[in-house]
Amino acid sequence: MSVQQSFKEDFPKKKIIHNGVFTKAFIKYNQDLVRSGLSDQVVYTNKNGRRMMYNKSTDRFVQKSTYYTKTGKLRSKFNNPNYVIDNDTLLEPRVYVDKSFVPSYNEALNHALGGSVRIDMPSINDNLSFLIPKIKQKEGKLIYLENNGTWFALNHTTMKKLRKKLRPDIIMVEEWESGEEIVKAIAIDPNPYIVIKPQKKNPVIDGAFFDKLHLLPKVNLDKYGVFKEVDEDNYINNCLCMCFQAAGHDITGIKQLVRNQTIPQRLLGKVADKLGVYITVRRIEDKKNLKHYGDKTKPRLELGLINKHYFLIEKTKYTSYCIKNYFEVEGEKNWNQIYKKSPKQYFKGKDRFITSYDVIRLLLENKSTHLKDMELCDALYSTNEYKNLEETFTDLSYNDTVAGWDFKSRMFVEGGLKKNEWRDPKKFEKNCLNTYYFDFETTTRRNDTKDTVHKPYCVYTDQHENGFFGEDCGHQLLKNIIMYHGMTVETLQEIEDHNCSFDTNTKDKIPIPFVRLIAHNSGYDFRFILKYLSRVDTIEKGSGLMTASARFYHGDRVVCIEIKDSLKMINMPLGKFSGAFGLEVKKEIMPYDLYTEENVEQVWIDKETCLSFVKENEQKEYLENCDKWNCIEDGKINILDYAGEYCFMDCITLKHGFEKFNKLVKEAINEDINDYISLASMAHNYLVREGCYDGILAMSGVPRAFIQKCVVGGRTMCAENKKSIECTDKKISDFDAVSLYPSAMARMPGFLKGKPKVIRDANFFDEWVKDNADGYFVCARIKSIKKHYKFPCVSVKTESGIRDFTNDLEGQIVYLDKVGMEDFLHYHQAEIEFINGYYYNQGHNDKICEVIQYLFEQRLKFKKEKNPIQMVFKELMNSSYGKSYLKPIDSEIEYVPAQAFDKFMERNYNYIKEAVKLANGKYYKVKVIKPIDQHFNNVHVGVEILSMSKRIMFEVMTLAEDLDISMYYTDTDSIHIDSDKISLLAQKFQEKYGRELIGKQMGQFHTDFDMDGAVGDIHAVESIFLGKKCYIDKLEAEDKDGKKIYDYHIRMKGVPADCIKYKANQEYGGDIVKLYKDLYEGKELTFNLLAVRPKFELCKNMTIISRKTFNRKIRF
Repeated sequence: MSVQQSFKEDFPKKKIIHNGVFTKAFIKYNQDLVRSGLSDQVVYTNKNGRRMMYNKSTDRFVQKSTYYTKTGKLRSKFNNPNYVIDNDTLLEPRVYVDKSFVPSYNEALNHALGGSVRIDMPSINDNLSFLIPKIKQKEGKLIYLENNGTWFALNHTTMKKLRKKLRPDIIMVEEWESGEEIVKAIAIDPNPYIVIKPQKKNPVIDGAFFDKLHLLPKVNLDKYGVFKEVDEDNYINNCLCMCFQAAGHDITGIKQLVRNQTIPQRLLGKVADKLGVYITVRRIEDKKNLKHYGDKTKPRLELGLINKHYFLIEKTKYTSYCIKNYFEVEGEKNWNQIYKKSPKQYFKGKDRFITSYDVIRLLLENKSTHLKDMELCDALYSTNEYKNLEETFTDLSYNDTVAGWDFKSRMFVEGGLKKNEWRDPKKFEKNCLNTYYFDFETTTRRNDTKDTVHKPYCVYTDQHENGFFGEDCGHQLLKNIIMYHGMTVETLQEIEDHNCSFDTNTKDKIPIPFVRLIAHNSGYDFRFILKYLSRVDTIEKGSGLMTASARFYHGDRVVCIEIKDSLKMINMPLGKFSGAFGLEVKKEIMPYDLYTEENVEQVWIDKETCLSFVKENEQKEYLENCDKWNCIEDGKINILDYAGEYCFMDCITLKHGFEKFNKLVKEAINEDINDYISLASMAHNYLVREGCYDGILAMSGVPRAFIQKCVVGGRTMCAENKKSIECTDKKISDFDAVSLYPSAMARMPGFLKGKPKVIRDANFFDEWVKDNADGYFVCARIKSIKKHYKFPCVSVKTESGIRDFTNDLEGQIVYLDKVGMEDFLHYHQAEIEFINGYYYNQGHNDKICEVIQYLFEQRLKFKKEKNPIQMVFKELMNSSYGKSYLKPIDSEIEYVPAQAFDKFMERNYNYIKEAVKLANGKYYKVKVIKPIDQHFNNVHVGVEILSMSKRIMFEVMTLAEDLDISMYYTDTDSIHIDSDKISLLAQKFQEKYGRELIGKQMGQFHTDFDMDGAVGDIHAVESIFLGKKCYIDKLEAEDKDGKKIYDYHIRMKGVPADCIKYKANQEYGGDIVKLYKDLYEGKELTFNLLAVRPKFELCKNMTIISRKTFNRKIRF
């Protein structure tokens, strides 16, 4: 509706124009609409007939010609980011920043007690980059950004993230990648404040960049990280890296070890040990004590730490006098040698030069004339953002000592490698008093359909048949547990004192008694007891909980608790336990939508109301259950008693399923799943136990980081990276590899043994390594590609981080292992230029081939017998390789009591990612940066498994392309291919490789479409391929009566299939193919992800919210 139409609707008797000019009433109406944000159009003109604009920053209406030329082009003066123009509205963010924000900020910064300043996001166009340069640091003050209970310390790491992520085009998006915590917090509910607090306690002693610029033009202190001007090249590496560089060390190793801008002094010992140096640190605040780190026999690195900045201490070419009196002597000849002045002359001497430590100390002592504060800008936030891949790895040397205990010296020896040792889970005795399988039932919606926080109304365990009810039901459960299994606080303290005593041997330590709680998806249930727990320690992954330990105190008693997630071990819904483990489980008829906050409070609900939430064909059984459980009375149903029965049954099902799976695991591999937090960790330990990792060395530092670059997952793409529609004149099959990753492990010669060795030059690589090494991992530049494929064999990452398999690779830098390089050179007939890399020449441990073959055969055997133990072997095969190339974890979570929060934040200010106050108010959940990367893994093993899996796919797909067989899409282990050409492909494969292509053994392929009621062949008669993990197949098959039947195979990453079907039913008459055709044509479609299912958001404050709407826009 136009402004004129709106005016006439509101004021039908008033005029818009009178005597050829706009009326005052209309002008005011238009201005009010624009000021309130209800319109961005100024439709009236002034008395001179000039068009007008509204300047939001000055709250004035001004002539449009001020900003636009007569031809309608924006004047160059205003065509820059400082002016944001949207139709007839203008915003000048810097007006708000300079006139409103900065004065308030400076007032709070200079106040002894600090203060807070609210940020008016609309006034800066939702773009904090206008503010950040104005956020000056001040000694003794801590600066935070707080938004609705989430705190971000504005340290270097956070500031870098803010500048990178908080932009107008990101603010309004609806989905978020990991790591964008700040963006999400402000975008969802913008109410940000800058909070300034005085630093009361002594902070962690650490070092970062020097936060001032010096004003002495002829003095060059760049080597020590003290600069005259801000240049992003000066801040690529943090100051500790610059110290090593200044001392003549290659910094490749330290850049992989030190991952944060700010490095605590207490961790320099680890740096020294890892890098094989001896470090000393001198501080102004501690003149008497020189701190020592590392082995004194190693090369010495003398560091200064002044103004929270590390630098190399060495002799300079400056005297004390010339620095203190710089502006007096700078014009003199050899001014830098002047050390004294008499009434008639200056005295000079090179023997009076002082150290860099004394130079920087003098700068600070004369800071009013020699230094100026540095304004924060983008250049300061480039630290460790390496400009290209080559620059990261200039030197591949590393500490090749195998870390471990040295019995001769009775010391732990640091090294860049370590053995893979079997972790005996029974080595340390545990004292588990009892195991409870528990489950909460919660309200997830309201009758008024508003967004709602989930509230528990009951909790059951397998041992509490009557459960506990009420919003505090979790507290009731814990009090019951402590009554049976608690001990006095004094007793627990005595055990801990005994175990911590120097006189106590490991074997004499007393295992602390604990109670184990197991839930299926414990990350959900854990949130309802967290507020009652103390001393919480967790291992979390995303919003999920791997495991937790805590204590519950009540009076003078305490019970130690371990919480485990059965879903991390048995990856299937609880509803499938019955079929998987052969359990007798009653069919679930649980009308969850009935359980709104209001209905739970009411308890007794009319029978007819309850039945309205139950499927018609289940209503009879629902009422029978109500009778059997005494839940119905006088036409009303006690919905809490009914829910309690099902909750208890779920606990029993979980108990029996978990224990049955544990029994199967013990029978299969003699392991106890209670000893592990995930299936992947158990599978890895099993391979170590079986000898698969004998002689294989895990690595850290430079070789780990370098070889990690070679990690490339499965290839997922459309042919030629182009969308396509394939119609009914052909049949398409989904041709799948059998157990692709186990097949890769069975086919590879084994895991590489020994140490990675540096390839000394290109000649050595070409003349020996390429043909003789057992394995290698190299960085190379691609010079030429002679043969192209629709499905290329090598990939690069785009600027946005997307893995792109492409033929357009000339000049690109790639990281490849031996298998990957061989396939690339062979299939693409490519030519490369070697840059650097590692090789192995100590043979293979081939035990993995035997173990994987055994697991596969056992799985086939038991699957044929319909024995559920087959699932154990399947999961072991599929989970055994993932931990080999696990990436470093750059942060850890701490639960800090509210009363200790301020002190914790003060001490760790430079290492805080974010802190969220929990809903209970008792704790803050704090993400803390790990400044030192000490991560070990077996990435060389993982890379070779991934590459061999791709070779299995390459052999089939390149042959198909050479035979001109059409393929349309591939996703890791599957190929959409012309059905009638599969037999030809199998024949030619046999001729070329001497192996049968089609079958059920490892390394073979089979067609894999699935369709209810189908007998025999299933194929697609129409397919639309839009992009990665986004396509549709219209399937055709025959039923048992020979009648043709149809179904759909639907994929759309980020949008569940039932949401796609819902939209098709609502807007396309049920025609899903037409919906995909619209996407193919480039139309943008919005999908409501909550149309057919609730959306639970696991919030950072450890509450859970049901969202009413959650839309996702898709366009290709």
